Amino acid sequence: MIKDRFEAGHIVIVIDSGGTYRHLFEALGGKYIELSAEKSLNLNPFLFPAEPSGRYLPDSSKIIFLVGLIGKMWKGDLNENPMSEVEKSLLSQWISDYYRDLPESIIPTLTGFYDYLQALVAANGEAILDLKKDQLFPFQEFFIVLQPFAHGIYKDHFNALAQDYLVDHRLVCFELEAIKCNSKLYPLVVQILFDFAFEMVSKHPDATKFIDIEEGWTNLDDASREHIESFYRKGRKTKTSIRIITQDIQEIKSSKIASAIKNNAATFILLYNEKASSREEIGAFLGMNALDMQKYASLRRKNGPGGFREIFIKEMGQSHVWLLEPSLWEHAMFTSHPSERNQIADLAKKHGNIEDGIAEWVYHTKQKYYV
Repeated sequence: MIKDRFEAGHIVIVIDSGGTYRHLFEALGGKYIELSAEKSLNLNPFLFPAEPSGRYLPDSSKIIFLVGLIGKMWKGDLNENPMSEVEKSLLSQWISDYYRDLPESIIPTLTGFYDYLQALVAANGEAILDLKKDQLFPFQEFFIVLQPFAHGIYKDHFNALAQDYLVDHRLVCFELEAIKCNSKLYPLVVQILFDFAFEMVSKHPDATKFIDIEEGWTNLDDASREHIESFYRKGRKTKTSIRIITQDIQEIKSSKIASAIKNNAATFILLYNEKASSREEIGAFLGMNALDMQKYASLRRKNGPGGFREIFIKEMGQSHVWLLEPSLWEHAMFTSHPSERNQIADLAKKHGNIEDGIAEWVYHTKQKYYV
């Protein structure tokens, strides 16, 4: 689906974990970004293209996004520990003031905003004194919690001074395997990636956009539900579709964003499942009728090179079974089997490019299976 959409001229954004699409992106010339907690993520949520004057003028959506992001850094899960309306309003005003007062040619950063607010509080102006007196904002707690992001161990992850503006790329993959179990970094990175996706949708209103979220999405919290619902709800108006992949129905049922997925998705795609009890559970959750269940139970597959899969697709009340039979070239690009992926990676390294590596793998595979 990713390959076909890209070849059809669509803009494709993938949030993945596990390296599934590494070879595909190499072959198609896409932008493949592998994030790791051990090296700088090179992100800067405060940075966007400056005006010709050199000034940075954020719109209201950018301010709202930054308030939510800083709130998540500060309080964690905002549904379990929400900001007050006063706190959100004050953060919104301070962020706007920070950009307004930012000297030309100075790049906006989280650290810059942190230092700006600290200086504002230290000056003890009348407005700040009133806030302290009425205890409307916990300044000490705020600065202590955000210190690791502004000046501590997470500083390099969120304060890049230069950033590739990915909105100019048509095929982008963010590989999050290395950080998906990091409860501190993962939700923040995903929220930044959603902001990027919204920016992509806004910048290319006439292009068809496809956003693909693979395994690891279960770590998203309630705050991300608004993003998921927004993509589904506004999809037709913005020519944007979103796909969420799961290996287990329990992942969806136990997820905090389960209702957003189930209630807004127009299409469900199911693969072969040999367990009758699992099929019944999935069918009950998705509201499938008896005919749907018969089609689902009839699915067949054959693994390995030269194999095939039958897939069940239900869309707007209509369901069908389709046969998917990839070529050896496609199998090589899409395979998730470690031995095959390692062989192809070694061949690509030997030849200096993925195309010739796959070509040699296909040649030897044909000799093995078809001669």
